[in-house]
Amino acid sequence: MDSQHFQPSDHSPKTGKGNPKMSRRTVLKLGLGTLGLSAATLTAIESFSWIPERMAHAAPAGLPPIQYDISDYLPPARNINGVAFRFGPVHTLFFTAQLKRTPGKHDAEVLAAALDTIESTYPFSPQGVFTFVSYGLPYFQRLPANLFDTYIPRLLSNPDRFALEEAVASPTDVSPENPGIHKKHFNVPVVIESNDVLFTIRSDSLSNLQNVANWLQDLTDILNGEHIPSPGLSELLTFTSSRLMFLQIGLPRKLADANSLSYAGRVNAASPMWMGFADQQGDGGGPAAITTFQVPSRAHRAFPLLEFT
Repeated sequence: MDSQHFQPSDHSPKTGKGNPKMSRRTVLKLGLGTLGLSAATLTAIESFSWIPERMAHAAPAGLPPIQYDISDYLPPARNINGVAFRFGPVHTLFFTAQLKRTPGKHDAEVLAAALDTIESTYPFSPQGVFTFVSYGLPYFQRLPANLFDTYIPRLLSNPDRFALEEAVASPTDVSPENPGIHKKHFNVPVVIESNDVLFTIRSDSLSNLQNVANWLQDLTDILNGEHIPSPGLSELLTFTSSRLMFLQIGLPRKLADANSLSYAGRVNAASPMWMGFADQQGDGGGPAAITTFQVPSRAHRAFPLLEFT
């Protein structure tokens, strides 16, 4: 990565001291714990990805009412071979957590304050960081049943079913539910996890992702180079897993070549996706409002429905 394009942060555990300039060695060392990646994988992603030079544009002054509605905060689409493409942040980190106890209204205030702190410290942009929070059924099952029954929408086609249901194994997944399914390679059973909370952090900078994730997990008191005490969420949450996703033109082929993958030659060198094509057309998706419930999600992103208890 080109360090001239972002502000490095000190990810040293909890001391809040040290050089705010983060070395490559520190990135690798702390990235292993936060991102759950091998040193070789993290080194490859760091070596071959880059922070893009994005077109300047006028983003809204405020934050969106729907937390993941970042369309207006991304540069306009660019023309590639006559097709309009609009690329989101290069890196996306998903990390999950389970509650140690049922949260209260004070816990919601702490989480809301932590999210507000991130958004006031980092720009709400690809060069800064986007942070979203979502919740699984285990969280809602902790709440009084009447709250879930009252506020979670039901299917119009079947009012006895809620719009929010647990995931299930698909018919072609390796699973005890599908005893006849076996894969030639990567015969790994699908796992339906039981997590209360999912944090999604997006940025062009891998360093920014690591810094925010470490701060949320109480591993550092430094946020974007500033000394800001971590929120204490580790007293409430056990962080259970993490996945790192990337999307950048040519990056899959570079990683395939670097790892001598047998199918590297079949990955298009200009594609942002492993399948060898691009899927970021500017008009390829609908507005965020059609994918959420009526209540603006930003106003209720810190332990929703607790305000009604």
